[in-house]
Amino acid sequence: MNIAEKYFKNQLSSDEFKRSVLEEKVKLDIEYKLEELKKDIQTRKSPDELIKKVDSNERQQLKRRAGHGQNNQSQIFTRCN
Repeated sequence: MNIAEKYFKNQLSSDEFKRSVLEEKVKLDIEYKLEELKKDIQTRKSPDELIKKVDSNERQQLKRRAGHGQNNQSQIFTRCN
């Protein structure tokens, strides 16, 4: 384990840090998915394909919200990689 990993694991003992890391991860995931959707629109994918992608994204967000209170260090570390 290198110094950065040790520091990161140490920081994970702070609930505020864990929450901040997860919030940033979610923001980045949403930005990425929106970019994918924009590209699909620009390449003129069918409305059915676009709707399926939006529905899939919605389901993923609902799962995240449902599991929000169950985060521990290993889940956060895995999500950040």
